[in-house]
Amino acid sequence: MRSPRPQPPARRCVLRYCRLLTRRAPSTICLPCRPARLRPAQHIDHVAGLAETKAALPDAPVYLHPEDLFLLKTVKAQGMMFGMGAVTTPAPPDVELQDAQRLAVGELSFEVLHTPGHCPGHVCFHCETEGVLLAGDLLFAGSIGRTDFPGMGCSVPDMKASLRRVMQLPAETLVMAGHNEVTSIGAETASNPYLQPSFLGSA
Repeated sequence: MRSPRPQPPARRCVLRYCRLLTRRAPSTICLPCRPARLRPAQHIDHVAGLAETKAALPDAPVYLHPEDLFLLKTVKAQGMMFGMGAVTTPAPPDVELQDAQRLAVGELSFEVLHTPGHCPGHVCFHCETEGVLLAGDLLFAGSIGRTDFPGMGCSVPDMKASLRRVMQLPAETLVMAGHNEVTSIGAETASNPYLQPSFLGSA
């Protein structure tokens, strides 16, 4: 068995932190150094505890792409739809996310990639220097986010365009998604059935 390749300290920090969050709170992406909550998608599995978290950490800003604001307002209805019972509707976000926006996290810089399809305001966070993509519900190991939720702004054409966009990232880019294990752009390009021409077609 090959030993894992050495990783620079900043990369190890990001990976450890993200893996810890994946185990403890898969629906939440909280980046270190500046308390904040960056929401890749506003479906119930990503925001069910947002109101309570904001109450506990009132100074931590919540970031959201404006095209998902309508979903944030329907959290209570989503909770009933998926049998989660009463869910508190979160307050409006503190900061709007925009495509190509840069977010500084300590010494690291994340670029916001607007990647609609799973929902209209879905975003990914790309740290180019560390080769990491926080992919939310866009791309999983062996699969992709669903596009069949009624009334939630899903779009198959948008999903295909978003997948084509992240496929342009370097093959060695690690993909940390909202579900499933860590993978890479190269691995998914080679084997994920939804990243093949039979699904994506031509650009």
